[in-house]
Amino acid sequence: VMGHNFVIAKTSDLQPIQDDANKAGMAGGWLLADDARVIAATKIIGGGESTELIIKPSSLSSSEQYSFFCTVMSHSVVMRGAIS
Repeated sequence: VMGHNFVIAKTSDLQPIQDDANKAGMAGGWLLADDARVIAATKIIGGGESTELIIKPSSLSSSEQYSFFCTVMSHSVVMRGAIS
């Protein structure tokens, strides 16, 4: 079953997080456990499922650039966007 997650991090951390997620693989939930670079992340969900992600705006700095992306199977190549 194909799944997706939703990860928020500094844009500069996106690729290193994805590289480590690839190493973690499906067995590791496509994300390193307790990765300090990850500001917030959902669990992996499949088609028809839903999840919720709540973050405090105060956890983001106006001087940084942030992205959201999916780390499952390198989906971040196309499943990504900017947070402004």
